[in-house]
Amino acid sequence: MMKILVCIKQVPAEEKAVPYSEALNGPDFSGIDNKINVYDRVALETALREKDAGKDVVIHVLTVGGPETTESLRRAYACGADEVYRASVQEPFADGTSLAAYISGLVRELEKDNPYDMVLIGSSTTDEGSGTTAGQAAIFLDRPYVSQVNTFEVEDDGVLYTSVRSGKRIVTSSQEPCVASFAKVSIELRYASIPALSRAVDHEIPEIGGGVSREPELLSRKEFVPRPPRKPAFMIRELHHDDIAVEKAMTAMENDKVFSEVFS
Repeated sequence: MMKILVCIKQVPAEEKAVPYSEALNGPDFSGIDNKINVYDRVALETALREKDAGKDVVIHVLTVGGPETTESLRRAYACGADEVYRASVQEPFADGTSLAAYISGLVRELEKDNPYDMVLIGSSTTDEGSGTTAGQAAIFLDRPYVSQVNTFEVEDDGVLYTSVRSGKRIVTSSQEPCVASFAKVSIELRYASIPALSRAVDHEIPEIGGGVSREPELLSRKEFVPRPPRKPAFMIRELHHDDIAVEKAMTAMENDKVFSEVFS
């Protein structure tokens, strides 16, 4: 059985214009519809398609927020997620680093002694995303990181992640539990049926995170400086964008557990 955790964020609907408020000295989100972040919708739909294909997968969904996240979690559950979880946080995080550390603590709480094979996080968010949360979470979880994934396929002996960069198709194979960030592609999260939505309304959303600190020991910002771009290669030998993570990924790849190939 393959365990998949999809982390989602509720954001203002991207097709709506958010007005500026002089009183708030910033955007006024009141009256703006919310939905699951587009990158997270792609990750969830891709996981659901593996389940549709008859693969033995269990899909959990996690979000951080207050009661305003209920509709997004209900939709995820109605679309086919096996369980949805919420860590209720009313005050925003000071920066992306603390959010990544907090998410990592939540993942460990859910995993206990049975780790997720995949933790999927959108590569960015349409409201104020920095695009660094997934990579930082991989460091806190001490796991390989596969970035800008477009799709994946569950195999008997691991997972094949596929992404397209600069006109080249990159296929990454992993037998180890990984953190993957999802890029935006031309697929959309399915619509849930009315009966499924009715069941979701009656489903009690588990609350987690009571024992997870919001002020963990954080890594310094300089440890997340991106590596300089490398020349195109037929074999990608690092999956991360920072020195610490590359070293950890290299260790896994030396054991032939994680590798990538680039196809023209």
